[in-house]
Amino acid sequence: MDSGIPQTLRAEFMDWIVDLTVDSGMMGAQLGVAVRFGARIDAERMSRAVRLLLDAEPVLGCRFAADRLPRWERLRDLDERMTLEVLPGTDPEQDAAAYVARGLDPVEGPQVRAAVLSGADGDTLVLKSTHVAVDGGGLKQMLYLLSDLYRTLATDPGFTPEPDRRPRSLATIAKTAGLADRLRAIRFRRNFPRTDWSVPGLGGEGEPLYLADAIQPEDFGTLAAFGKAHGATIHDLLLAAYFRALFAELKPLPGSHTPVNMSADLRPWLPKDAVMPLANLPATWAVTVTPVEGEDFTGTLARVVERTRAWKAEDVGRTRAVEAVLGDRLVRMFGWGTLHRHWKWISRALEGTGYPSLTNIGEIDESRVDFGEGLPVEDAYLFGPIGYPGGLIVTVSTFRRLLRLSAGIDARSTDVALARRVLDGTVAELRAAARGEGA
Repeated sequence: MDSGIPQTLRAEFMDWIVDLTVDSGMMGAQLGVAVRFGARIDAERMSRAVRLLLDAEPVLGCRFAADRLPRWERLRDLDERMTLEVLPGTDPEQDAAAYVARGLDPVEGPQVRAAVLSGADGDTLVLKSTHVAVDGGGLKQMLYLLSDLYRTLATDPGFTPEPDRRPRSLATIAKTAGLADRLRAIRFRRNFPRTDWSVPGLGGEGEPLYLADAIQPEDFGTLAAFGKAHGATIHDLLLAAYFRALFAELKPLPGSHTPVNMSADLRPWLPKDAVMPLANLPATWAVTVTPVEGEDFTGTLARVVERTRAWKAEDVGRTRAVEAVLGDRLVRMFGWGTLHRHWKWISRALEGTGYPSLTNIGEIDESRVDFGEGLPVEDAYLFGPIGYPGGLIVTVSTFRRLLRLSAGIDARSTDVALARRVLDGTVAELRAAARGEGA
């Protein structure tokens, strides 16, 4: 089965960065997607499709070898390791969250696991992957590929995919950068924004979980219209609502600063018609909106829009790609220890901050989640990383205009009741805006 599949793959700069983030205890970097069906899954065919994922995208069938200069090493016993788990599901939604929360070890591999949860009216498929191998956009790409494989195996049970041998590097984007982008990247200095308040930590670690909430389709349309009337994207609306919920719960003083960290998918900066294999293609950035006493939602939203427009105007995707390529070259030139030492300095600079984070992974394309006529899809949603310590990572995905929010936390490092209030408060702010109560 492994004929023609590379046995060693180059680890890219963003793989290294995510691995260091996990190793330093900043987050539990698992990602997950759940798909609820209105029928029963053919478990034998799904098991075969999941196994073929590891051949179609070879990085998934590897372990992350983190010694010296990290690389990806193909596992030789994948047929034994990669079996589809079939589990009873008393509450598939909660069971799916618990399955993803348990995480994966990228050093052990493989980089993805899958389970089928049996419900009263149909099955739920859950995929979880390591963030070291893929980002949120890559997880959606993995889901689309799995649905293609499952559908293909219905008519061609002996089908074997060609392995994707394209490089996972950001160099494809960096090559499109102009002189101004390259100069910005060379002059770039990673300064950590000043923090006057943050999510308080409890000091423990070891109980990862997800909290969930949602904006229903009937509110999504009016929310989008509200945003358009104010020159705001859905992401702007989410960020404004998240800030206001944090202000309400943590009560920072007017004028004080704490950034919300975010990730931005770099795929829109790829050259036209370019397709990447499964990879990490995120840019990280931060926005600070200071508390203003008595400000309404539209006032907060206007300040968010101003800051996000400024960020987008920098053509930051190409700049970030150049930074990653330069960082990759420097580490290969001066050694893995150089990046390790730099990361220790970053870890000390961030120690005890508990920055809140927001990741909007965007829409799950209904037309690309097609498992065939016999397996109708009723719902699909994503899970993001787990935040440590005192971190609160809110991840958002949308399917058929149902906007789902999940907060990944560790119950021993972040107060669960506080996280619940922040998540519910964020949704309440969005609902109020959708119903015309935020002006």
